Amino acid sequence: MLALLKVASGLEPFGSWLKHSESISSRRTEKLDSYLEVLYVLLEDVLRLTHGVSSVRNDDVRADLEALSRRVSFDWVRSAVRKVDELVELVRRNIQKSLALDALAVELRSGSAVLSRNEIGTPAFITSQGARTWSPQTVN
Repeated sequence: MLALLKVASGLEPFGSWLKHSESISSRRTEKLDSYLEVLYVLLEDVLRLTHGVSSVRNDDVRADLEALSRRVSFDWVRSAVRKVDELVELVRRNIQKSLALDALAVELRSGSAVLSRNEIGTPAFITSQGARTWSPQTVN
């Protein structure tokens, strides 16, 4: 699920997710619910690091989580949680887990507001509409 978040945030190319997606689809006994629970925990860790809280549940992948937290905005995390919530609601309909997770990665990647830094080091949000310089008014 960490690979999904890296791809969804634009840290890694979409192709790097495909091997994980294929592996997930071949696991017939594992339910989508368990993957979504892991996503919630990872998103919580990213949110904590984004806001300067040093303790995380997944300390073993702290470096990756810190890279994600520098890359994404609060709105991106909020959007990711909403999309995972939507998948939780669809689990009862027995949706195909690999396709659901692929769609999640694509949606977050294409519509995401990713935090970046411009040439002079000022934080900027990179959205599908282009770059926007950070200011206190842009963060909720």
